[in-house]
Amino acid sequence: MFDPITYFKTLCLSNKVTKDKYLFTQISGISELEGIIANRKRHNYFVAVDNAEDGSTIQGQARGFFERRPTTVFLCGFAGNDLERKNSMLEELRGIYRDFVSKLIKDKSENPLLLINTERIPFYEIPSSFADGIIGIYFIVTVDNQINLVYDASKWE
Repeated sequence: MFDPITYFKTLCLSNKVTKDKYLFTQISGISELEGIIANRKRHNYFVAVDNAEDGSTIQGQARGFFERRPTTVFLCGFAGNDLERKNSMLEELRGIYRDFVSKLIKDKSENPLLLINTERIPFYEIPSSFADGIIGIYFIVTVDNQINLVYDASKWE
């Protein structure tokens, strides 16, 4: 089973741009992201992974049933009010996003049992008005994990 926290922590710690500059953290909802941003005195850049999203049950094509779970990854940094710095940082964040997605695609091609949806990985830019000069990008990756939905009559009256 795919563990998004471990996976993205490994990406953060092995990417040449993020490994020494960005703090990796796990969050459970957007309210925790706001808390990290509010306490940015120790770190100005971070990768935060939120896997507390709801999921859905889907039927695969002749491969049974799956539980589809989204994972949201936030790439953020403090740019202040300097427009040139904001533009430069946003380009860096876009590059990190592309690096992470290219690694996802490579890892999936090398391991066909890794059921990450790479056909569509939506991303969104966080405007600097979000939280006092913080800018960022967040993207959502969905992973399908096979589940057993075989009807068991012994569980019913």
